[in-house]
Amino acid sequence: MTNQNKTNLLETFVRDREYLAETAALHAAVGRAVKANVKTESFFPEVTACAEVLKDGVPLLQQPKYLDLASKSAADAFAGVLADLTNEDLASGVKTVAEAAKAWFTSLDDASKPAFFRDLLQQKPLTDLPEGVSAVFLSVVGWAVIDGLVPDEWKQHTLYTEKVWKRNYCPVCGRQPVLAHLRKEMEGRARFLVCDGCHTEWRYRRLGCVYCGNDDLKTIEILEPEDDNRIRLDGCEKCHAYLKTYTQEGEEAIFLNDWTTMPLDILGEQHGFHKVGSVMCKDR
Repeated sequence: MTNQNKTNLLETFVRDREYLAETAALHAAVGRAVKANVKTESFFPEVTACAEVLKDGVPLLQQPKYLDLASKSAADAFAGVLADLTNEDLASGVKTVAEAAKAWFTSLDDASKPAFFRDLLQQKPLTDLPEGVSAVFLSVVGWAVIDGLVPDEWKQHTLYTEKVWKRNYCPVCGRQPVLAHLRKEMEGRARFLVCDGCHTEWRYRRLGCVYCGNDDLKTIEILEPEDDNRIRLDGCEKCHAYLKTYTQEGEEAIFLNDWTTMPLDILGEQHGFHKVGSVMCKDR
């Protein structure tokens, strides 16, 4: 499927769901700003070195060398991204938040700007922000910049065989997944986890909770929305976290995004579960 077809598919989906309009507008604007200001970085090693680079279980962008390089590159691009967002035709409240974020970031000294991205990559809480500066907004836009740095070949699920990576956190940036995708393979289906930060996908064992390792299927609750059988929640009764799982193929542009599947978050909360891995969570 071409990028244009993916865009058309997503736009049609959003058009029929008015409650997503403002969020969709923001994500589209962030996408344009990132495309205009962020370049895929050449400091990433060749994917042929993937197994060697990841052999110790440390995600690529958590390794000191790449953490520093990514933080600097992201910081260099961030002001431009924020400036473009303040010029977008966004809802007044969103525009105000964007302007506050821009003013705050541009006021930082040269050392503090990459330090902000090191904290973001290491998933430290964004604290001590001035009044009016949104930690959630900074996280959403900051992670979009990080996503833009990562070459597409480093995001592909085919790269991460079980010999290369079989952990429950992203091999590129280290975030835990927010979504999963069941893909057809041979005579069955395999589960691939999806990072909400850099949108890398990687293979993971088919059954059980991806967060706490609980493999007692009697304590894994499957929740499905009444009006859509394409996606479900896998809730763990031991750690009380849920994983949004897309069970079909062909509409990945819609269902492998955290923000497009927000109604499932309400379903999860109603059943006493909580979300892990989202860049929109204040504590992650």
